[in-house]
Amino acid sequence: MNDNPLDFLRSIYMDEEVPLPTRIKAATEAAQYVHPKLAMVATANANGDFGAMLERAIAASNAVRKTKLIAQEVSSAKMGKSFAPLRRRA
Repeated sequence: MNDNPLDFLRSIYMDEEVPLPTRIKAATEAAQYVHPKLAMVATANANGDFGAMLERAIAASNAVRKTKLIAQEVSSAKMGKSFAPLRRRA
């Protein structure tokens, strides 16, 4: 007899007498309990509190945006006209 739901699913996908679509469905359902999902995990060192680290990240992000805007203005000035951002029509 099956001890738990995972064993039950395993018995279904291992049974060659069960139709293949049913076996595949059972294997798919069981896989999420057998194999871990890949995920990204953010890590932070303890050199400061989270708020200070967040503020530094926001400042760095804003600096990149400012650099892109300056580059766009210089490019527009060289072309002799101002470029408005392209917008998708609804």
